[in-house]
Amino acid sequence: IWGYAGTPPPKLAYGWKRGESHAYNVTIILKEEGYSASARGQMIFTARAANPHGYTIRSHNFLSIQRHSYAGKLFPPFGIFRLGWRHFDGATGGRPLRAPVDVVIDPQGKLIGGAAPVFDLASPARLILETLPGAGVNQWQGRHEVKLVHEQRNKVSPGSRLVKLVKVPLIADESSAYTLGDATGDLVQIQKEYRLATRAATKSQPTMELVGKADLTFDTQVGLFQAMAFSGKLTVTEQGETRIVPVTVGYERLTGTK
Repeated sequence: IWGYAGTPPPKLAYGWKRGESHAYNVTIILKEEGYSASARGQMIFTARAANPHGYTIRSHNFLSIQRHSYAGKLFPPFGIFRLGWRHFDGATGGRPLRAPVDVVIDPQGKLIGGAAPVFDLASPARLILETLPGAGVNQWQGRHEVKLVHEQRNKVSPGSRLVKLVKVPLIADESSAYTLGDATGDLVQIQKEYRLATRAATKSQPTMELVGKADLTFDTQVGLFQAMAFSGKLTVTEQGETRIVPVTVGYERLTGTK
């Protein structure tokens, strides 16, 4: 908790400016059985609109999907492999072209309008658009309802080498609890406890839970998050079997000074 006696917590406010772009280096790693799957690269965020009511942020995703052995060797991009609850193959691995994504937030970072977003670890709403507190607040929470599409690989018929991906849409609740930490100059530290869990479903449906903690750095001068490091675990139960997958997510805003 804010550690300076008698000093009120600093006011955290976004500083997006219309037409201004910011680049982030992003790394997502899930340690699957037998290999680690990763998404690495840059994401570009541009404020398409900025006014007292909020912001429209457009993101361009340039992450490259790969898998590695635990010895550090890169697997050739063929065959179907899993990254958490999704599957990728040679056609979707590497760095595919992706359409830009727009997110509309209010001045404190809360999502405005629209349907429940589809969950993605690389979604801008889960990377750099965290919920900010009100003035004088050092602990706050954020809650969302999200959609999640679980993918499962099944054989077309017994003994067949052909497989198909069965996609199951699920509704999940996402919650974040924030605690304001110390400040060094313009940089403020924030601790975050995170949980995502699918709602109760029938026994035939898969279930998912992602829990973990993150350390965030907010730059009060530019009004943007500077860095984040998240560590957690993903628990997936499907067809009576449970998988536990360690997850790490991190990013750093590129400032052009290195």
